Amino acid sequence: LGVLFILKNINEWIVRRNFSPGFKKSLIIVFSTFFFSISLLPFLTFYRLADLSKNDLAYRYGKSAISQLDKNAVVIIDNPNLYFILSALRYGEGYRKDIAVLDRGLLRAEWNCQQERRNYPELFSDLPSGLMGEDMFLTLMSKSLSRNFPVYMEYTERDSELVNFLTPAGHLFRFAKRISTKLSPELLKNQRGFENSFYSQREDKIFQRDVDALRMFVYITYRWGLYYEQRGMFKDALRNFSSALELDPLNPELQVRVETLKNRIQLAKN
Repeated sequence: LGVLFILKNINEWIVRRNFSPGFKKSLIIVFSTFFFSISLLPFLTFYRLADLSKNDLAYRYGKSAISQLDKNAVVIIDNPNLYFILSALRYGEGYRKDIAVLDRGLLRAEWNCQQERRNYPELFSDLPSGLMGEDMFLTLMSKSLSRNFPVYMEYTERDSELVNFLTPAGHLFRFAKRISTKLSPELLKNQRGFENSFYSQREDKIFQRDVDALRMFVYITYRWGLYYEQRGMFKDALRNFSSALELDPLNPELQVRVETLKNRIQLAKN
């Protein structure tokens, strides 16, 4: 609109001048071309950054999070982005509709608890009607395990008391009935391979231009780091925190964690 306003005023100025018709026409063409070109500059400059037509990162992330889960698994997410991605995959594409996906944060809301009771009546059949929030989360986990449902969850900052009940399963962690003080070499090998594959996304040009994907990468690797740190697996924790720090180099918490772990590992060597 601004360009059209300017062209309108220029055209009125040209008409008032005592120019020949041919010269007037040439001036109008020149000014129109010039200002039209200027209006295209933002499009030409930012189109590549704004074009998401080939960005399937969320699709791939969601599929990789649940593709290997056991049949009829109960999955408790603590990440709204992943929750909505999985909802789109399951309801939009019918992918892995055998699993139940719940958002841990939304379990604090009564409307969500009522909705999930309708979605998964078998899971909620004997749970007290007033349960919400963390009480609902813990009760749902234990009840699901007692019924032999595979249970997976995202690890968070407040889950240190559960850490020895959890084993890595890609993006998620599988919850067990008994404490596991040591992870098997085969499981660790598979998990490290999965994490290395995830790290390789940093070389993806689309990934590098997607601010939300960069933020999610830091978020995911930070939580992996927390899990390993609280397990006492400091080298694995350092690897994940360092990967997060590469993409968020000014994050003071990551800086402290990386430096602390480096010193801790060095002291153990000495």
